[in-house]
Amino acid sequence: MKSFQNIKAGLILSVLAMLCGFIMGGVFGANEDVIKSKLKNSGAGNIETVYQGDAEKMKSVVDKSWKYMIRAHLHWGVMGIGALAVCLLIAFVGNSVWEQRGIALFIGLGACMYGAFWMMAGFAAPALGSTGAGKEAYGWLGWPGAGMYILATAWTIKNILFYKPDLSQSN
Repeated sequence: MKSFQNIKAGLILSVLAMLCGFIMGGVFGANEDVIKSKLKNSGAGNIETVYQGDAEKMKSVVDKSWKYMIRAHLHWGVMGIGALAVCLLIAFVGNSVWEQRGIALFIGLGACMYGAFWMMAGFAAPALGSTGAGKEAYGWLGWPGAGMYILATAWTIKNILFYKPDLSQSN
């Protein structure tokens, strides 16, 4: 039986990412109109200064911002599940305690950060005037999150490819 102590932080972060995705889905189901109204009001407060009075441009940004909310929900859920799978896998094919801890932490943090990036960019975009500006404002969260997730996944693939079971421990 493998110990999950080395991957505990990654497991917690993975489940947290999944929970954020599930909660966001529930909030969407119960309050979709409230969220869309908040996005619209955020843009309307700046219609003269940011959008130069162009209501159609504001509507386009608000509509795309709602899609970013959906992306956050989906990324948190799917990346959380993927991170959980990698954490469990690395408990068996990780070469060292530090490697297991590092991979689990990177993948769990990456899942949490990347979902948060889409949500924050979506909420910020209407006030900033474009979804590009929203992404740029929170790129400090999205790029490292995606990078950590990709690096941990690639490192896990390397471990699977070069895994050599310790047969001396078999009964």
